[in-house]
Amino acid sequence: MYTEVPSAPLDIQVDDVTRDSCTVTWFPPASDGGTPVVGYHVEQRLISMPTTTWVHVGSTIVGTSFRVLGLLDGQTYQFRVTAETRAGLDDPSPASAAVTARDPWKRPGPPTMPQVSDVNE
Repeated sequence: MYTEVPSAPLDIQVDDVTRDSCTVTWFPPASDGGTPVVGYHVEQRLISMPTTTWVHVGSTIVGTSFRVLGLLDGQTYQFRVTAETRAGLDDPSPASAAVTARDPWKRPGPPTMPQVSDVNE
């Protein structure tokens, strides 16, 4: 039986972004190449770096989502996913949209000048 490597996973999305983590989700590849997908590999790259080096952050992931930990607050990242079958690894998916690691809430501003009311003698 002849098998090929799978096609790339589809529609890479990044959600639940905080200052040090995010969740990467995707859809399975359109073609598994004739043998079932046994796992996925997730890579990230730091956009502010002068090179385009991709770094593995998760391997042989079962399912179509992965929580990435260890992001640097204020840094911008992209992610991509590769499917794995018995025939090997496919080419990586296209890169996700760029996301910046930061908490989704803002710090409160300083308090306003206190007002005095109801003064009793």
